[in-house]
Amino acid sequence: HLEMLLERTLLGEEITSSAQVTCMLEDIITKKNSYAQTDPSTQAQAEKTEDAINKPKEGISLSEFDMETIQQGQSQGYQAYEIHVQLRENTMLKSVRVYTIFQALEAVGTIIKCQPSAQDLEDERFDIDFFIIFVTQETSDTMVTLIEGISEVQSATATLLPLQQTAVTVEQKEAEEQSPTSAVQARGVFADKFVRVETDRLDTLINLVGELVISRTQVLEMAKEMEQSDTNSTIVQLDRITTDLQYAAMSLRMVPIKQVFDRFPRMVRDLSQAKDKNIQLELYGQETELDRSIVNQISDPLVHLIRNSVDHGIEPKQQRLAQGKPEQGHIQLGARHEGSHVLIEVSDDGQGVDVRKVKEKAIKKGLLPANHLGELSVQEAINLLFEPGFSTNDVVTDVSGRGVGMDAVKSNVEALSGIVEMEPTPQVGSKVTIKLPLTLAIIKALLVSTQGQTYAIPIQSVRENLLVSCNQIKTIQQQSVITLRNKVLPLINLAEVLGNKETEMNGTISVIVTEGQNGKIGLIVDELLGQQEIVIKSLSALLGDIPGIAGATVLGNGDVALILDNSTLLKTRSEGNG
Repeated sequence: HLEMLLERTLLGEEITSSAQVTCMLEDIITKKNSYAQTDPSTQAQAEKTEDAINKPKEGISLSEFDMETIQQGQSQGYQAYEIHVQLRENTMLKSVRVYTIFQALEAVGTIIKCQPSAQDLEDERFDIDFFIIFVTQETSDTMVTLIEGISEVQSATATLLPLQQTAVTVEQKEAEEQSPTSAVQARGVFADKFVRVETDRLDTLINLVGELVISRTQVLEMAKEMEQSDTNSTIVQLDRITTDLQYAAMSLRMVPIKQVFDRFPRMVRDLSQAKDKNIQLELYGQETELDRSIVNQISDPLVHLIRNSVDHGIEPKQQRLAQGKPEQGHIQLGARHEGSHVLIEVSDDGQGVDVRKVKEKAIKKGLLPANHLGELSVQEAINLLFEPGFSTNDVVTDVSGRGVGMDAVKSNVEALSGIVEMEPTPQVGSKVTIKLPLTLAIIKALLVSTQGQTYAIPIQSVRENLLVSCNQIKTIQQQSVITLRNKVLPLINLAEVLGNKETEMNGTISVIVTEGQNGKIGLIVDELLGQQEIVIKSLSALLGDIPGIAGATVLGNGDVALILDNSTLLKTRSEGNG
């Protein structure tokens, strides 16, 4: 019609009235709208545009599988909620905020579905609000308080989800029955490969395997007293099968660290733009697997380390060029296995640690005396960086300067029975290594005896065992020390730290070299009993948190041994002495 109208106009044909033009234009618009509603390509383009915006709609359409999951939870005393979360305007690193919210919620329940999708939320393809379907035993007020306590969250509302299924599920079911290549077949293929299991059930399985490991240790202790070859061979086979079952059960909780690493490229890009720096982030070892509980808790320490590399490590463009460095800074984040541990490494090619600046800040904050003479060593500067409230930034910004970065990293990693090590090279860069155990449920420990009591020390914190003659022990400022490979090693009597009578030091004594708060420390014990796989059992709530004790375990002979937490144990002692 439009072409006809133009052709008639060009040929000079007279159009008698404006009403005729209006009528023709209305006809064109009507046909155009009708065509847009029926044409697949136009409709697909409209849907694509709508998906790109990803504006959350009121309510989430739940599939039949989702509803079955919710109903199963409700039968066990859980309630399903639809949570609407709204972030503040101009929120930076929205994906990090979403991850923090998910992490907080997963600690008290299970996330069933979100809208927009998890991938869209991770890629920040949403405005400032989103919806979550969540199953928990907590109240709605508790969840709202939990979410609104997270930084950059404007508001949160939680609405109880009714049991009745909406018509969407019926329509989906009819569509699936009519289409032979529908989602039913896709779901069937998916179900053949994967089974959705609650983490509580996995935890129950791990606990049962732990009890089996204890029983295996008891059987092995009994086997040492038996000499029948047939019985011993059967016990050896039982040991092997139990070990295989243990590793198979532990592997069910293993997840790749990729889900944490994938959040950092966008964060580095946003921070580098905010700081007017050119920074490239390189990831490696993303398929390295860790226990799910550790992966959920390692995100915050890595955020602090990446922020420090961007803000403190990588220099501004002009400064890098003046130093002969390329304009683009380089940060590496990776993970790899090393024995029964996982190493997570964060390195950059920035300016490293400025020892002089660290000393000035330490004197200003009272961590060093004002008349401190001489320069700090690199290791002493590193120890100061991990002190609470310490920061080398003069101005507090959104990125750093509050003095909670490296201290929080050390505290969180030590809570996971891990170790943080830093290797700075001035003007060249720095490298931070986090060493974590593969799992926190079943670990190897060194059993020791002091004052007739047996204690377990996690093997990852043990560096070496020594037999020391008493005439090698010296006293410096009321502190017993020995010289180990031309370095001074402080000695601490374990019985004294635990509040018992000190071990008598006559003849030769046993010393365990462990990683303390400020370096290596030797623990004096009565006897070394050997290594053993132990199952960590938490202490009763009636006892509460006991400094220096991480839990308890049942040994092969049926005795109960306390598991020592070296970092808090020695820290508590030093504070008591202070």
